[in-house]
This record gives sequence, structure tokens and C-alpha cells, in this order.
Amino acid sequence: MALSSKTAISFEAKVNKLCGILLLILVIMTCVFLAHSQWTLAQSMSLAVPLIVIGFWVCALLRSFAVDTLNTFYNSLEHINKGAFNTTPYQKYQRGVLRSISLEYQSMQEKLQELSFGEQKDAYVMYQLIEQLDTPVLLFDHLGLLIKANKTSSSFLGKDWRLAKGLTFQEVGLELENNGQIYCLNDSENWSVKSCISTSGSNKFYLVVLQDIEQELREKEQSSWQQLIKVVGHEVRNSLTPIYSLSSALAESNKQDHSTYQALQVIANRSKSLQEFVNNTTKLSDIAKPVKDKVEISALLTDCCNVIPDLDYQLNTFDNLVSLPADRVQLEQVFINLLKNAVESSPEPQTIHVSITPERDGVTVSIKDNGTGIYETNNLFTPFYTTKPEGSGIGLPLSKKIIESHNGRIWVNNNEGEKGVTASVWLPA
Repeated sequence: MALSSKTAISFEAKVNKLCGILLLILVIMTCVFLAHSQWTLAQSMSLAVPLIVIGFWVCALLRSFAVDTLNTFYNSLEHINKGAFNTTPYQKYQRGVLRSISLEYQSMQEKLQELSFGEQKDAYVMYQLIEQLDTPVLLFDHLGLLIKANKTSSSFLGKDWRLAKGLTFQEVGLELENNGQIYCLNDSENWSVKSCISTSGSNKFYLVVLQDIEQELREKEQSSWQQLIKVVGHEVRNSLTPIYSLSSALAESNKQDHSTYQALQVIANRSKSLQEFVNNTTKLSDIAKPVKDKVEISALLTDCCNVIPDLDYQLNTFDNLVSLPADRVQLEQVFINLLKNAVESSPEPQTIHVSITPERDGVTVSIKDNGTGIYETNNLFTPFYTTKPEGSGIGLPLSKKIIESHNGRIWVNNNEGEKGVTASVWLPA
């Protein structure tokens, strides 16, 4: 509803009006007094002029005091609106209405300060909680812009979240529907999206939690075949042990009968070989938890290369030494296995290229050969799958399990535009 001209007048204009009325009354009273007096014109002017000047001066003082008082209150409220709680108006007055206003202002300021501190503390606790989660968490403001995320979100964003700060839902690969639901734009990504909307005052925030379904399925799959390996390994060992013992004993007692001895020896040898195979297989489910210590990667790779006889290698690294928290023994097992695979990839002697690339949140080790390459790379980490005539299919799955126990990643790809394969391992800092 529109304000009338009477109610729309400003406070300053009303003060000016009142001061004008006061001065007008003073002038009228002076004129009436002089009209009824017997004073001369000079005497009258000597009285009227000082009175009118004093009246103007008093009115100006009153107006200035009233306006300054309100400006002080306005500035104090403006400080609070900006989040500053260190001003208190009218402290010089010990009684009266301005003293009451000052005390009420202090009380309101303390309550707002406690409320602001509580909100900041809640936000700090929430941010710390988000940072500790091992799944990507993204926080968007009411405009749909990314304002916060945790370190794990780099696996979804493809970069440090600080480099993606200020991007919209679509720019990070998400879509916000009209009903408030959020889903992943890239259908090829196996991400499960959960979201909620939180409000703070008039502001709205979107909290998005993503979960890698592929990783969860892979962990369940690994857990299933690990249990299967344990059960099968136990039963097979229980059967092979007496077979090996009995066949060996019978072979020793039938040495005179060459055909019988040879048949029993074959049974004993095959039983022993099967026992070794089962023992190697059960290693996949019996990997100890890594005992981490500071490991200098360049020195570790040099030692691993020197273990393999007649290995011709070229190690490319940076000048700065890179150390990571890891189990040195387990990493040696992984890198020796990858180096052996690289050497065996070609019947001809070749130079193996090993490189160390430090990154923002870890380091990548790449082992590159120029062998015949791999026709099918999808099943390389499947237990018992092998491309080598005498391979057991245990090395890469075992390496993968060790690297994942270090919260790292391992992958193998054919070299683009040239022969050979590159096996890469990423380890977190």
C-alpha cells in the first residue's frame, strides 16, 4: 500500500519543521513584545537580533544532536549486519532512554554473536566430517555453484575440487531436476548419487554424496572368490597331503617294479605341484595388512630392477626424492612382478622404461616395454587368467590387491601408436 505524503515525510524533515515552528513562535513573541514596549528602534533591534540568532543556534544544535544520535544507532546496526560485534552506541550515558537502548543493544549483540559462533562451529564440524569421508561429497549453494568438496571428490571431478570451485551442476557432470533430485549425467560412470537440501535462513544448499558402485561390486566379488579360494584350498590340501604321502611311500617300496614306481612318482610329483599351486592361490586371500613406513620410491625401484638378472632398464625420475607411506616388502613384490612381466613380454632383449611422476596427491610409477602387447586387457586382473604359456594368473591379481590395500590404483594399457604395454601404479601421498 502506498504511503501518504504525510506519513512519507522523513525524520530530518520533521525535525526541520519543528525547528522552523519554534523559530516562528520566537519571532512572533519578540515582535508582540516589542510592539507593546516603549523602546526605540535601536533598543528593539539590540534585543530582537540576539534572540533570533540564539534561537537559530539552539535549533541547529537540537537538530544536529537528534540526527547524530540516530546516525550512531544506524552505524551500529550496519556493523551487526556485516557480522561485526564490537560496537556499542551511547556508552557515555549512564541513565535515561539512550542508556536503555545501549544496554539492549549490547544484549542483542551478545546473542547474535553466540548464534553466529554456533553456526560457524556447526559449519566447521560439518566440513571436517565431509573431509574424513572416503566417498566424494560435494556442496552447492542456492545458485547451484560448487562451494565445497572433500579430497576424495577428485576421483569424480577428475581434478582437485578447488580447481572446480564455482562450477555449476552440469559443468561437474550432474543434473538438478525441478523436483530437487540430482543424478549423474554420464551414464557410463557407475556412480550412485544421494542428495539432500539444507536451508540456512533464506539460503538453500545442496549436499551431494556419490558412491562408486563399480568399486563396491568389485569388493563384493573379491570377497566372494576369496572365501571360495579359502574353502577349496582347504579341502584340496586335505586331500592332496595324504595322496602325496602315500604315493611317495609306495613309490619307495616299489622301486624294483619300474612301471609301478614311475606311475607312483608321477602321482607324487603332481600332488606336490598341485599343493604348491593351491598354496600360491591362497596367497590372494591371505595378504597381510600393510605395515607402512616412509619409502623412497626411486631407491625402491632401483633395488627391484637390480634384483632381476640382466635387466636393461632406464629409470626416469625427478630431482626431488619422493617418499610415500607404504609397506616396502609388499611394494617390492608388486614392482618385481611387473618388471618380470615386462621382460617376458618379448622374446628379444629390450630396454624397460621406468618412470616416476609426482602428482598433487600422490605419485604414479609407469613400467613400459616394447613387447608384443596384449590382445585382451579386460581380464588381466581376473584370477587364473594368463597370457603366458607357463603363467599361473596369480601375479597381477595379487599385485592389484596389494596396491588397493595401500588405497592406490593399478592399470595396464597397450601403448598408443607403438608396440608394447605400460603398467601403471598410482599411490597416495
